[in-house]
Amino acid sequence: MIGRLVRAYYRRKRRKEMWDVYAWAKHYYRLGDFDLANQLLHDFYEMQKEEK
Repeated sequence: MIGRLVRAYYRRKRRKEMWDVYAWAKHYYRLGDFDLANQLLHDFYEMQKEEK
């Protein structure tokens, strides 16, 4: 029971980190820093693959 709660907590924390990376990528894309935005989007998609 406790183990499931701990795994759920870290899964939610990881998902929040993943969406924070996506938000920063959008921010840098709007500022015109396309290299950094592309790197952050790449990191976001890698995090999505790991989650599945």
